[in-house]
Amino acid sequence: MRGVEGDGYQDWAPYPDLTNAATVGLRDPKVALDALRAVVDISEVSAFVLDREPAEQSEGLWQEVALTDGRRLVMWHGEDKSGLLGSSEFTSSIRVIPLGAITDRQLKTTYQQLGTERSLLAVELWLSTVTPEKSRAVSISETEWEVQDFYFAKSIVDGGLAQMERLLQFGRAVAQRV
Repeated sequence: MRGVEGDGYQDWAPYPDLTNAATVGLRDPKVALDALRAVVDISEVSAFVLDREPAEQSEGLWQEVALTDGRRLVMWHGEDKSGLLGSSEFTSSIRVIPLGAITDRQLKTTYQQLGTERSLLAVELWLSTVTPEKSRAVSISETEWEVQDFYFAKSIVDGGLAQMERLLQFGRAVAQRV
């Protein structure tokens, strides 16, 4: 499966609590959990998803925790990057967005039909906010704004069935408050 090779990775989806899931699903669980605990009471987390993939800009790893406590979308990202003079850097960031700022949610499920059997193939979640990400001048008096969008995906080859089910749970938990 993509993003799960090496470093003793185990599937996080069987673990219902964030602490145990992060411990087995992330390379840097202590960093992630410390950052998250600074902004959210872990016992109030109603749903979460984890992800880890090879970093786009380096030989390292990109990690993500997205969770909701029923009021906010909280995201932690950890990313390896190439540093100066051949060194490497690890960046940890946390983002907190009120669920009221999410204006649109799309939860898409794709099924595979084989004869009379239907099985889950992929789950995709898009969340759009009112938070402007970029703007560009269309004319002297008109500005076009692009809002912040977040995309989460799991499939039979990227996470497997249990992680797809957890993404469905997370998407539904966020949608209840949007």
